[in-house]
Amino acid sequence: MKKPLLLLALLLTSAATFAQSAFTKATLEGILNDYHKNPHDFLESYCPPDFRYITPDGSFRYLPQLLKGSVNDKVETSQILDQKIIQSGDVAVVSGIHEQKRVATDGTKTTRRVACTYTFKRQAENGSAPQWKFVASQQNDIDKKDSPK
Repeated sequence: MKKPLLLLALLLTSAATFAQSAFTKATLEGILNDYHKNPHDFLESYCPPDFRYITPDGSFRYLPQLLKGSVNDKVETSQILDQKIIQSGDVAVVSGIHEQKRVATDGTKTTRRVACTYTFKRQAENGSAPQWKFVASQQNDIDKKDSPK
């Protein structure tokens, strides 16, 4: 009797794992495209209320602070170089070098490169189908200052 129960448990665990959506490079590219279009809208749609960002200087920033600061953001390009994706169930961690080219409201262009670790969690809200949410972020400066470009 123990063997059939053990076999059933293994089959159910395998089926549950198989049914989960994989977080792939294409998934990440789609998320980055949404960020590139409008950082403010991205934060509102991808980040849960308890989102936390650890800045390069080690301080915490939370979603309300990030939303205030992103209203006028214009991102020309945003890519993650040397990326590594690790997924375990409904959690995915992306690490790499995040390079962003931005345009300030005064027209000044900057390029910024940071070593990043981004955490995503597949979760459903209000009965909707599960989606990948951006739940935590940490960045460390590679370049000491934004470099004008």
